[in-house]
Amino acid sequence: MKRLGFQPRALSFLRALKRNNDREWFRARKDEYDRLLRVPMITMIERLAALQPTTLACMHGAAWRGDGGALLRALGTRLQA
Repeated sequence: MKRLGFQPRALSFLRALKRNNDREWFRARKDEYDRLLRVPMITMIERLAALQPTTLACMHGAAWRGDGGALLRALGTRLQA
């Protein structure tokens, strides 16, 4: 089973983003953001949605009793567009 999580460099990226809260700075480093933060987060959410959709729904304070994993996958698809 592949370990889920973030590389140590992700925290450094977030600190730099805090210091450089600027759209152009971020645009120049979007590939790094995708690699260090976005992809690992999507992977972790998809994994949790597949294994424990009700837990994921509870984490968001939802009273959802349906297929939370499908709901989150649909949301992720819309956000990627």
